[in-house]
Amino acid sequence: MGAKNPIISIGINGHPSMWEGDLNRLEDSLKFFESIGFDHVEIPPHGLDVIAGGRLIEKRLEEIKRILGQFRLNYTVHAPDFLNLMDVENADLHKSVFIASLEFTSSIGGRLLVYHGGRVPVEYAKDKNRMEELKSVERMLLREFSELASKSNILIGVENSNVDPAVASGKVYTYSAFIDQLVEQIIKIERPNIGITFDFGHASVASIHFGFDYLSSIKQASPYVNSLHVYDSFGRPNNVDKNLPYMFQLIYGLNDLHLPLGWGNLPLEEVFTNLEIPQVFMTLEIHPRFKSEYVESLKIARYLASLARERCI
Repeated sequence: MGAKNPIISIGINGHPSMWEGDLNRLEDSLKFFESIGFDHVEIPPHGLDVIAGGRLIEKRLEEIKRILGQFRLNYTVHAPDFLNLMDVENADLHKSVFIASLEFTSSIGGRLLVYHGGRVPVEYAKDKNRMEELKSVERMLLREFSELASKSNILIGVENSNVDPAVASGKVYTYSAFIDQLVEQIIKIERPNIGITFDFGHASVASIHFGFDYLSSIKQASPYVNSLHVYDSFGRPNNVDKNLPYMFQLIYGLNDLHLPLGWGNLPLEEVFTNLEIPQVFMTLEIHPRFKSEYVESLKIARYLASLARERCI
C-alpha cells in the first residue's frame, strides 16, 4: 500500500491589499483563483472589514458568505497579524478579536485559522520567568480557543513569526521565530487541533538572523505541522533600512518577499523531498503584484507536493 498524500489541498492567500473591504473585488479575485485551479483560499478578515471592535458585523458577514458560496473553493482563515495573546495589558481586546476570527472561520465553513505566535518588547525576553509566564498565558488561551474551534472542526495553526524590522532591530522579541521554542509551545499546549503553520520564508530569514540550521528546523517542526505557507525568497534579513520600500527590498533580496516559486533561492525541492508530515493545507503566500505568475507557481507547488507524498510514511 502506497504512502498517503499529506497535502490536503493547495491554495492561495487572499492578501488584504487585494480587497481593502471592497466585496466586488473579493468576488472578482475568487473567480480568478478558481479559474487557475486552486483548491482553497486563505481569507484575512482584516481585508474584508467584517470585524469591528472585536465583534462580527453580521450583515456584512452574510454578504461575504453569499459571495464565497458561489465558488467550489474551500477556505482557510488568517487571523489579523496584530493579534497577540501575550499582550496581557490588552488581553480582553485580543481575546475578543480571536473569538471573532474563530466565529468568522466557522461561519464561512473554514477548516483552519492561522495565528502568529505572541511577541513582546525585547526587554521582557531578558527575564526568563516573565517570558515563561507570558507563554503560559498564551497556552491557556489557546487551549480555551481549542475547545471553541473543536465544535466546528477547525484547526488552529500557530505560525512561526517573521523577522520584521522591529524584530531585526532588537526592539521586539517573538519566541515563535525560533522553531525549537515554537515546537516546545505546541507540545505543552497538548491539543490535537492546535499545530504549527510552518512558513518557509519566515524560517529562512530567522535562521540567518538568529543563526540556526534551516533544514534541521523544518525536520524538528514537521511532526506538529498542520499547514504550510509556501513562496520563494532569498532569506536575507533587512538590516539595511527598516523603511525600505518593497520595490527596493525586492532588488536587494531582503526580508519576507513572498515571491513566485522559482524566483528566489529557497531550497524548496530539497525541503519537500525530505518532508515527512501529517496531512496539511498548503497555501501559496505570493504577493498579489505577481498574480501573473500564479499559474506557474501552482504547477511548481503540485510538483513539490508530489515529493512530500512520496516521502511521507
